[in-house]
Amino acid sequence: MLIAQVIHDDPPSPRRLNDRCPRAMEAICLTAMAKEPHRRYATAQTFAQDLRCWLRGERITARHMTAPERSWRWCRRNPLAATLLGTVACLVFLVAVVASIG
Repeated sequence: MLIAQVIHDDPPSPRRLNDRCPRAMEAICLTAMAKEPHRRYATAQTFAQDLRCWLRGERITARHMTAPERSWRWCRRNPLAATLLGTVACLVFLVAVVASIG
C-alpha cells in the first residue's frame, strides 16, 4: 500500500507539514519531487541554482501548480469520480437552463 501511494499520489506539500515554510521553498521542493520527469529540474545544477537564488532572495524558476493543473491531475487519477462529477454538473446546468426557460 505504501509503494502504491508513493507511485500514484503526489508528495505532500511542505506547507501542509509546516505552515512556516516559505512559498518559494515549497515550490522548489515540489518541483524537485514531481512525479513527471518533465516537471522536475532537468539537472542538479538548475536545482542548486534555484536554491542559491532563494537563499539570496532572488526570483526562482520553480512555479506553483495552478488550480486547473491540479484539477486535471485529479481527474486523471480518479477518472470514475471525475466522470460522475462532470455528469452531475451537466445535469444540474441542464435543469437550471430548462427551469429558467420554463
